[in-house]
Amino acid sequence: MDEQHNRRQTPGPSDEGSAWLYWSPKSQKWHRVELVVVPSLEPKNVRIQHLDQDQGGRAEWVPAGRLRVPWPYREAYLARESRWERLNRHRPDSDERDAAWSVLAAVVPCTVADLEGGGGRGVLEVHDVAALARAAALDAADLVADPEALHEDGIWFLPWPVTRSIAAALARTHPTAVLDLVRRERVRSRQRALDEVLDSPWTVAVTAGETEAALYGTESLTQSRKHSVLLFWAAGPEPSLFDQFVALQRAFDGLCVVSAEAAVELRKLRTKRAERIATALDTARAG
Repeated sequence: MDEQHNRRQTPGPSDEGSAWLYWSPKSQKWHRVELVVVPSLEPKNVRIQHLDQDQGGRAEWVPAGRLRVPWPYREAYLARESRWERLNRHRPDSDERDAAWSVLAAVVPCTVADLEGGGGRGVLEVHDVAALARAAALDAADLVADPEALHEDGIWFLPWPVTRSIAAALARTHPTAVLDLVRRERVRSRQRALDEVLDSPWTVAVTAGETEAALYGTESLTQSRKHSVLLFWAAGPEPSLFDQFVALQRAFDGLCVVSAEAAVELRKLRTKRAERIATALDTARAG
């Protein structure tokens, strides 16, 4: 059977008198109906005659979109719908989904792979399996081996568990790209927060340390969680130099916050020695 016969079709005038698969939103069931009147090639509404015994043979005008395919193609259509339901049944964690989206965008072009639609179900749309396998250092056959994977029109659609595994493999294989991505996003987040602090009508002349303290915790919680996922994926299962670098970076960030707060408190003492120490802290943090 032609693959296109398992896709939704729009009835036309030439289909009058034929039986079609009809979805009833009222009964939440599929029914067999006959097309009685199809007023145009792209009708908004059509007139149907119910053929199922429990419908009593009634006729009515209904939206054309409720007619899916000619009756002989119903099994192929419903089988495809069932496969897509299984593929879309996953509800990915939003932080992991955002991390997957980011690492895909950073490592592979959308002509190779991208999240399907709005990405809400975590379905990965793969146009070039071989290129994706090379980028992720995975076996191409393994990428599409999941029973829920679909292949339509030359494109593979992979379920969320596979998407997540591929995203993690990409991050692990390209840790530098992930680290650069996190760094750029943190810099942008910090700059936006700095602009807000400096543009505020309540802002007065402040020291570097006071500004640093004001910026503490400005990274959004959502972005912070996504970054944690990305860094966890990039680290891989074994300790590495990358792990050590991330740990060192986090320790340094914490030290910067503490030193900024300390500099603010030292300046409140209003002594030359306290000012020298505060200035030294500011200089060390900036360098």
